[in-house]
Amino acid sequence: IKNPDIQKIRENLRLDWEQTIRERTGEVKEYNAIYNGLTFEIVNNQYLNTSGSLHKYWNSSQGGGEHNYNDFTFSDLAGGIKKLCNSFDLIPDNCLLENIEFGVNVCPQVPVKDILRSAINHKGKPFTQEYQKNKYFRECERQRYIIKIYDKGLQYKRPGNILRFENKTIKMTHIQETGVRSLA
Repeated sequence: IKNPDIQKIRENLRLDWEQTIRERTGEVKEYNAIYNGLTFEIVNNQYLNTSGSLHKYWNSSQGGGEHNYNDFTFSDLAGGIKKLCNSFDLIPDNCLLENIEFGVNVCPQVPVKDILRSAINHKGKPFTQEYQKNKYFRECERQRYIIKIYDKGLQYKRPGNILRFENKTIKMTHIQETGVRSLA
């Protein structure tokens, strides 16, 4: 976040800060706080980084819990950004995006596990596969992004058949070409 008012952020009662201290010098290296699924990090008492899911933040701030398996409309996104900026005195133009992840939930007629088994490659590059108790997903890392496909219902133990398809940006070049550079 460009030009953050660090003192104002540190004094915000919504945030409960933890400190990382250099053992030898006793110097505070950074402060970290988590609020409604977002992580706030102050580095060298001058830089503010935030990370996390605006979808989870929005649901949590609306009393629905910290999750992202429901529909998240453009109106919800705009409301989440406005609430975040108002709650922490942030200017949307100053909240620069370093990476972005977007996805869609689909409720297919075919079982998600069958779709995942059938996902072989993305543009000729093979998907990796991971299966654990509450996680079954495939992903393919490209130069600028990662494609992820997974069983969202299994992740959150939700009834139904929910397939999640995500694009996780590694390099913002193709996103910035759309004009999206900040929360504004």
